[in-house]
Amino acid sequence: MGFPENLNDLIVLNKLSAYKIAKDFEAKNPENKISDEMLRNYIKGTSQPTLDKLLLLAEYFGVSLDELTGHTPPSHTEQETKLLQLFAQYPDDERKRLLDYIEVNLMIIEKEKKVNSISDKRSLFGRKKDD
Repeated sequence: MGFPENLNDLIVLNKLSAYKIAKDFEAKNPENKISDEMLRNYIKGTSQPTLDKLLLLAEYFGVSLDELTGHTPPSHTEQETKLLQLFAQYPDDERKRLLDYIEVNLMIIEKEKKVNSISDKRSLFGRKKDD
């Protein structure tokens, strides 16, 4: 993916808007601000940011410049990115419930693996479960 897609993904994943980001930049650094119109043009691919704007955006989102511009492989697979996007749509209180659900299911999966492993070892030695 390139810069426009990566920027859009970061905005969506962080549940932000171009307006909110522009306001954050204006408050933090009034002389080097990024307008919401500039951000929308970056996302549409109709405008390219200068290096100083790229650096500000990378710092704002906590990613490397290479990651932001698409010069390194994404840190997440498409499936992981989709999961993060869906997770970001949930209200904060529901996120905790989702995480708890996932953790419980992972514990169940681990226990099932152990049971299957024991069964496999028994079958190697010609034993049945009742032995």
